[in-house]
Amino acid sequence: SKTAEKAPDLKTMYGVLPLGLLLGLPVLAAGNGCTATQIQNDLLPSHATPSSCWTVIVVNRQKIVYDITKLVSNHEGGRRVIEQMCGRDGSIGFWCVHGMEDLQESIDDGDATEICRTAASARRLDSLDSDSDRRLAAWDETDEDDDEGIRNSCAAGGSLPSAPATQILASEVANHKTSDDCWTSMTQGTTKIVMDITNYMTLHPGGKAYILSMCGKDSTAAFQVYHPLTY
Repeated sequence: SKTAEKAPDLKTMYGVLPLGLLLGLPVLAAGNGCTATQIQNDLLPSHATPSSCWTVIVVNRQKIVYDITKLVSNHEGGRRVIEQMCGRDGSIGFWCVHGMEDLQESIDDGDATEICRTAASARRLDSLDSDSDRRLAAWDETDEDDDEGIRNSCAAGGSLPSAPATQILASEVANHKTSDDCWTSMTQGTTKIVMDITNYMTLHPGGKAYILSMCGKDSTAAFQVYHPLTY
């Protein structure tokens, strides 16, 4: 009689499967090792132009440097969005719009090439639930390696930063409504924060007109159509 063929043992063929593969996370090629200091002081400043564009995205508590120069021309949302990431940490901007599958697609298409990565950092002790030792969903903004927290915060809509000590009347915003003097306010619950966004006028990836429309008024609703407050 014919002996039934035994299914191949993936662990025997490939060793222990990476946890990321089991969880459906991007299959990230192992790049060279680097430190956060090297990334900040050497790598990013040297590649901060559209013709040589590197960024860092935190994935599974590792800072990973990617060469995204090709993505400048290939990005479906336009090149200006990517140019904003050149030479900078793009984690918040990326995770608030995209997911793991988008990162993997960019890697597969050759639009994002890994340069190096740091060792995974340990989660801050004060961001753990002491009763059950499980991770809290809230994003600790002082923990720059908390990519899970960034994604959770973006999905929940985020929150406004703490109000500054200086207080002004809300009606004062209406006096700053031009392209060279643009203030806006945003409201969440009982918190209203006034911001001078004049300098961001020419930097906004979506164009100057959107920012100009926010000048001199509360722009909470208009902003949240496109972005979570985490932005």
